[in-house]
Amino acid sequence: MRFHHLVLITALGASAAQAAEVYKWTDAEGNVHFGDKPQAGARAEAVTIPRHTPDPQYLERMQRMREEVERRELEREESQRHQAEQDRVAQTNAARCDQARGTLSMLKEQIRVFSYDKAGNRQYLEDDERAAQIERLQQAIRENCP
Repeated sequence: MRFHHLVLITALGASAAQAAEVYKWTDAEGNVHFGDKPQAGARAEAVTIPRHTPDPQYLERMQRMREEVERRELEREESQRHQAEQDRVAQTNAARCDQARGTLSMLKEQIRVFSYDKAGNRQYLEDDERAAQIERLQQAIRENCP
């Protein structure tokens, strides 16, 4: 039962704090004062302070600003994703160019080049095949490599 009384007292105290009065009085020198308690011996009057209600236009402006900030943040994130994708593609292309240049260099050295077929046998590159591959690699490098 005591707990219920404590809750009730706390709730009443909170509402009393919200409804606290402000007093206004003038001292002997003519200075106006405000306070939550009137000065002893002074003639004080209670002042009602209206609750602040924000201007609807202000609230609309703040909402538009929040939406603009969110929109810009989304655009920035999308731009970063796009840039990361471009960087990844550029790295892949650079690796392909390096590989094409390395293969072209090897083909131009006139060493015997071979690969393995499905059965595991060596298949040597003939001169006409070598020339065709050199031409394809040179064309790919001209079109795709910086």
